[in-house]
Amino acid sequence: MAWQAVLVILLTIAWAQDFAVACGGQDSSPQIKTSCTSAGFGESYRAGEESLLRQKAATAVPYLEKAHQICPSDYAAGRDLLIAYGKAGLPEKASALGEEILREHDVAEIHSLLGELYREKNDFRSAAKQYQAAAQLDPSEENVFEFGSSLLKFEGDSALKIFRFGVEKYPNSEKMHLGLGGALYGQGLIDDAVSEAFKASEINPTDPEAMELLGQMAHIPAGMAGAVIERLAALTNLYPRNAKLTYYYAMALSGRWSDKPPADSGQVIQLLKTATELDPRYAEAHFQLGEFYQEEGRTLDALHSYQEAARLDPKQENYHYRLALAYKKCGYPEESRKEMQTYQKLHRNEK
Repeated sequence: MAWQAVLVILLTIAWAQDFAVACGGQDSSPQIKTSCTSAGFGESYRAGEESLLRQKAATAVPYLEKAHQICPSDYAAGRDLLIAYGKAGLPEKASALGEEILREHDVAEIHSLLGELYREKNDFRSAAKQYQAAAQLDPSEENVFEFGSSLLKFEGDSALKIFRFGVEKYPNSEKMHLGLGGALYGQGLIDDAVSEAFKASEINPTDPEAMELLGQMAHIPAGMAGAVIERLAALTNLYPRNAKLTYYYAMALSGRWSDKPPADSGQVIQLLKTATELDPRYAEAHFQLGEFYQEEGRTLDALHSYQEAARLDPKQENYHYRLALAYKKCGYPEESRKEMQTYQKLHRNEK
């Protein structure tokens, strides 16, 4: 089958290079207008379109099916029926219809819709094939981004090449820098990944997404700590109820993610407490709060924080290890022994 041949290309470096050349073309998506004028077609199509707009895909399907049967060559009716099939949980029908439409109209929009359909089914290779075709027909910011994102699931090196192309073509695109940051992180290029995430935040300083991605990397390259802390401080003021931003701000201030000398531990502890209050199920925030309590000699407070972290995320072996040590320090040898056994069991399973 044709898609199997494409998968071979997906696994080669040349594939990403070929894509960059192909994207020099223009969008081949035609401006296709409704081609049927019969009353039955118009009534069915309008009823289906209105149902889709009201988010009632299942209701839209029979109307759009009738419109498509009356005039199978009408692009808009076929496209909307494909969308309705996808939203109504009929992926097989959507896929078959998409391939049918492509035989008549090989346009980026249909390839993109099929890519979304395959992605929702976790068929990332087939999704990548469709997004590649969409991006080659129309190298828009959205199509290139979706193509790179689909590759991240199974071919990180090619995804990196696509996102580099995307950043070159769309240098002021926040999402393209975020995609490149994610691809770099996946390849172990952490400093570069953080730098790209920060560039994304500079493009849109009030959007927390870029700094949330940066925070997930848990690392700040040399020389960037001051700028990162300043941006996180501004965002936590903008979004005072965002637990993740509050946690990342605390960790950036602590110096544990960078070469920056640690800030006052009291401020860090207060921020971590705030993060756990904003999101009581934030296991990592509870754990790090325990770590700082331990450093301050507040052993009972540390114990309680470790307990909460281990309860919320019982598969995290390090939480049980630190909890075991805290139990021992607080004079609970039996509880310490049990937690150490849990840690050892989880540690063996990780190997």
